[in-house]
Amino acid sequence: MLVAGCAQQSSTVMDERLRQQALASATSDFERICYQNGHMWMPMLPHRNGVPVGDDACYGCMPDGDNHICDMQDYKEYIGQR
Repeated sequence: MLVAGCAQQSSTVMDERLRQQALASATSDFERICYQNGHMWMPMLPHRNGVPVGDDACYGCMPDGDNHICDMQDYKEYIGQR
């Protein structure tokens, strides 16, 4: 019996490749810092602890499922950087 298959990359290797591509194409320091920390960059309403804190969608960093932060200084404070 002959078994043929394709080598598959692990999801962590693929995730890291996508993160590196996102870092390379980041258009701001805030976006770059977000990706460096392994967080997601996207447009959506700002949230804190699952509660919307603004009426207008903005590009920002989503460090977890309950928070979307649109200001770099607020983000740094949230993650404990100064």
